[in-house]
Amino acid sequence: MSSTESNLLPERLKTLRTDNGGECLSNDLKRYFEEHGIKHQLTIAYIPQQNGVAERMNRTILDLVRSMLLSSHLSKDFWAEALATAVYVRNRVSTHTLPSGETSYHRWMRKSPNLAHIRLFCRKCLYILPKVRTSNLDSRSKPGTIIGYSTQGKGYKNWDAELKSIVVSRDVRFDELHNRKQTSSLEDSPEDSASVLVRRGEVENQSTDDTNSDSSTTESAGSESEEEFEDAKNEPAPTLRRSTRVRKLPGEWYKGSGHYAQALSAQTFPTSYRIAISPENIEF
Repeated sequence: MSSTESNLLPERLKTLRTDNGGECLSNDLKRYFEEHGIKHQLTIAYIPQQNGVAERMNRTILDLVRSMLLSSHLSKDFWAEALATAVYVRNRVSTHTLPSGETSYHRWMRKSPNLAHIRLFCRKCLYILPKVRTSNLDSRSKPGTIIGYSTQGKGYKNWDAELKSIVVSRDVRFDELHNRKQTSSLEDSPEDSASVLVRRGEVENQSTDDTNSDSSTTESAGSESEEEFEDAKNEPAPTLRRSTRVRKLPGEWYKGSGHYAQALSAQTFPTSYRIAISPENIEF
């Protein structure tokens, strides 16, 4: 750790604060600190608040590992690979404690990280086999699962369920839209046919019960609607509201207007302009 820092950064490690765990109090570690002039600080036992930043980061990483294992349906045996992948990705993304556009990788390496190779955890893939390990008629690839990134070379860590080992490969073909299989581990473990039939029978029985309940609900709803229709038909028709205003006969003006209209209807009017200007119709 100290040699790596001295090669990458002008600064060097001066102080290291840890808890009172046995792994931090070994004689070899004390000798290493003395040789490199590193000051070792210890927190009080059962007081994690004195090293709050590291404890909070441990909790954050543990939450990431838990969610990765649960979402990928992997067994807990792969916790170390999930932990390494979580730290690898987190060092290359920004946080609210860093300025905008900066990451932990940028602060440490003095350059922006390349995220083109980042893939989803536990993706099904095909890694290409070297030609020296295959014959003319052998398959050129093998199925695997991406569980991390190699820190010693530019390649993916692929879990080979057939070999039960991790294979580091650069040439990988994968599909990001491939659905995850609902399995508890990466190993091929075919299910018992009897258990499959039992579950299938439970599903069929459940669907039959649901269908019967739906049909009974439909029949009860139909009978209720028929009863409501019969009740509505037997109800008496509503009575119409009549006006109670007293009607009065028209006054004298109506009689005069009636005589005038009668006189107008008795008089003959010309039907054209020429007839109107003729001497016979001088009154027009």
